[in-house]
Amino acid sequence: MSERHWLSDEAKASVERAIQELEMQSAAELVVTVRRISGHYRDADLVFAALTAFVAILFYVYFPITFPDDPVPPAILLLFLASAFFCSQIAWLRRLFVSKARLRRETERAARAEFFAQGISATRGRSGLLVYVSLFEREVEVVCDIAVSQALLGASGEQAISRLYRSVKEGGVTALTSALAALGGVLSQSLPRLSDDTNELPDRVMP
Repeated sequence: MSERHWLSDEAKASVERAIQELEMQSAAELVVTVRRISGHYRDADLVFAALTAFVAILFYVYFPITFPDDPVPPAILLLFLASAFFCSQIAWLRRLFVSKARLRRETERAARAEFFAQGISATRGRSGLLVYVSLFEREVEVVCDIAVSQALLGASGEQAISRLYRSVKEGGVTALTSALAALGGVLSQSLPRLSDDTNELPDRVMP
């Protein structure tokens, strides 16, 4: 699913409606954050650039044509820099040089940082819930406060959260909102909305 799809006004409006519907059913305070990228992967660009430069050197050494020597070093340097930039702009290519474990780790780290940075950990009832979507990594991380502990949600809650984790790879925004609707049904039973509940956190998709 493309970045443009996730960040379109239509997608954001759809997610905002899903947030509002979930919060109408339960006391949970849901925040959905969508980020283009969560980690720094310059090393992946440099690995690609080094491989490209190495291939160029092999071509220079073994190709049965004599090249003038003086232009070769600056040409290889320019190729190296251009290749690094090219890799940084092509998400699927860059991901080839990053392990899945690292993609997951960077998403988890960024999500936990956002949980505190956005004040989700400071709600009155400790009922904050962050759904963090990282598009480059193609990962979703769910961070729950004490009142929304996954242990309290039971099997149905675990299934809904598993659907959230899969949404960025399988069905995009539609899958995400569907999973949020399922989670809202679970939360309505385990953490029902109270008469004095107030909306403490924004419903819009956070950048």
